[in-house]
Amino acid sequence: MKKISKFENVEYCESSKALYLVLSCILIFAVFFFILIKLLNPVFVFSISLLSAFIFYKSLKHKFVSISDFRLDDEKIDFGNRIIKLEDILHYRTEFINGAVLNIKLKSGKRINLSSNSYICKTIVFENFCESLEKRIDSLENLNIKRKKSAYESKAYFYFTIVFTIIAIVAFLFSIFSEKKMKFQTLGLILLGLSTMWAGILNRKNINSKKNIHRKSSNNLP
Repeated sequence: MKKISKFENVEYCESSKALYLVLSCILIFAVFFFILIKLLNPVFVFSISLLSAFIFYKSLKHKFVSISDFRLDDEKIDFGNRIIKLEDILHYRTEFINGAVLNIKLKSGKRINLSSNSYICKTIVFENFCESLEKRIDSLENLNIKRKKSAYESKAYFYFTIVFTIIAIVAFLFSIFSEKKMKFQTLGLILLGLSTMWAGILNRKNINSKKNIHRKSSNNLP
């Protein structure tokens, strides 16, 4: 009997649509900010720009974000009136940062790119689905589906993150003991970048650890 995994009310969207929505919100903010900055108080301008971008986001979010129930078994993925047979998948890739991204390439050459970004979706259910999909594919020995590693798993990215972290720490310490202090905005951008880079690495490491534990427990079953 096939084991069916069900995931209800999954919020997701096409990756290209998610990027378009985020970039559009940034553009709306920038346009209002640079038009009004010479006319009004900077704090007031920032508030108006942010509110305008938020209103734009709320008014269009429903056109970009889909909500569906996902079903996963040993043969297929079923969601939103779409069915993807596992045997038709050539390879796939998952990334877990500010939510999750799922990229699938079928043997026919067609690509399916889904994402659930924490800025526009409730991501937890889609993240659980992506983790379950990895475990399910790993458990099916008769399928030859390759998981493409994400950038966060490469040694080059790991070493780059370490070097960037060291440079950031040295720059921060230098600013403390020198007359030229680091601006608060610059420090904030550096911390945001570091947190994003390390979150991607640690999230993938945690997921791989869970998969190894699951694999070992399955092998120990009689």
